[in-house]
Amino acid sequence: MTDQNPRNFLSQHGKRLVRVEARPNAADWGDDEALSLPEAARLFFPDGPLSEKSLRHAAAHGQLGFVRVAGKILTTAGAVRAMLRPPPPPDGRRS
Repeated sequence: MTDQNPRNFLSQHGKRLVRVEARPNAADWGDDEALSLPEAARLFFPDGPLSEKSLRHAAAHGQLGFVRVAGKILTTAGAVRAMLRPPPPPDGRRS
């Protein structure tokens, strides 16, 4: 678990991520709960390897489900989890 220092709950642009600060465990978020990309990055990847910029790239390339509302890109906890699941084997068999 990451240090609970409030500075850990800042986005790359220095904005405080109040909702993630209140619930810092990704397991506490339902699959349909909307997250901004800074929130998703801090919640699912507090120490890397993915950042807000990485998630923006994944959304732009169809790897992360998202919606654009009022100029903001929103995703869900479920979409982030789905992005992290490995694809099925090419022949359709499950390992």
